[in-house]
Amino acid sequence: MKTKELITLLQKEDPDGNTDVCTGVSPVTEVYRSPAYYDGSLERLIRDEQGKIVSAKIVRTGDKIVLRTMGIDDAIFYALEAGYDLPVDLSDCAGITRYAETIAKYREESRLAIVEADEFVKKFKVELKTEKKPSLWQRLINIFRYFFEW
Repeated sequence: MKTKELITLLQKEDPDGNTDVCTGVSPVTEVYRSPAYYDGSLERLIRDEQGKIVSAKIVRTGDKIVLRTMGIDDAIFYALEAGYDLPVDLSDCAGITRYAETIAKYREESRLAIVEADEFVKKFKVELKTEKKPSLWQRLINIFRYFFEW
């Protein structure tokens, strides 16, 4: 789908432009242009005049518009990494306990992942070359560099 088509469809579905945009259940948090080959080649679906998909193409040249999403699980993780606990409003889910249980599970899994990464770094004495506390991803990159001389 081209950006022009997407904008037309979004405006048709939400003329006022006030509805949340998501893929699946996760909200779109970033929109940016990227080379078609970057982070995985673009997969293009070719449709006929009736809208039926008739073929596909892998595209590595040109650009693509990327819509990034972030679910609550990732937002909780990044908040804990930054040193705070992300509040999650469940007032619209009154009486449905599975949401509170799921949020608690996300928090516990995130805390565990952070602790395990910190312990791994300490155990193997990976040298961190940064002035501030690095993110989990930066710590994992440093671990790979340590073991694979990357």
